[in-house]
Amino acid sequence: MTRFLLLFAALSLFPTASIKAAPLFFDSLAAFEAAIGDAVTTTETFATDVPDSQNILFDGGISAAQSGAVAPTFLTHRVVGGLYIIGLDGDAMAQHPLTTLTFPESVIGVGFEVGGIEPTTLTSIDGGLTSFNIADMGLSGGFFGVVDTSAPFSTLQFRSVAGAAEGFTIQNLVTATERQMAPVPLPANFALVLLTLLSFGAFARQRR
Repeated sequence: MTRFLLLFAALSLFPTASIKAAPLFFDSLAAFEAAIGDAVTTTETFATDVPDSQNILFDGGISAAQSGAVAPTFLTHRVVGGLYIIGLDGDAMAQHPLTTLTFPESVIGVGFEVGGIEPTTLTSIDGGLTSFNIADMGLSGGFFGVVDTSAPFSTLQFRSVAGAAEGFTIQNLVTATERQMAPVPLPANFALVLLTLLSFGAFARQRR
């Protein structure tokens, strides 16, 4: 009994860790929303038109950059009428083969309405996600989302499949960030430990 009380007092000083899931991919908005739970979401609507540019900063703070071609002959990377339009070239001959989205803070999920993305590969640079061929989902339009609650990430990279020169569009890009839990005040923890020790003292007196 004495050992149990001391162990309880010690464990009460440490926060409880939660088990988190591995990266998941979705072709349904409802499933994506269920996976992110009560996370805080922000939607980039691409309300401001932007002419073709290698680097774009969107209204919500997300930035996009194309790279990888030595001397691209033309560029398809713009925003028109609420559509973010991306052109990619797998051979890096005519256009850039890579487009990288960078978020202003780490996220646990990203989802968007998509058109024509079937030949494109999604890769995360910094969040532990492995290369994922979106064509494996049989998705050419609709919704695409990725959620990784085990390793929040701040960049996503889109790459054209080798040999393909393709373009796709994104609308209503949703980012999800973990809701910050209010920390338990230290006095509450210490009060719990004190109560446990007092109970231990009372128990010890009863045994005398």
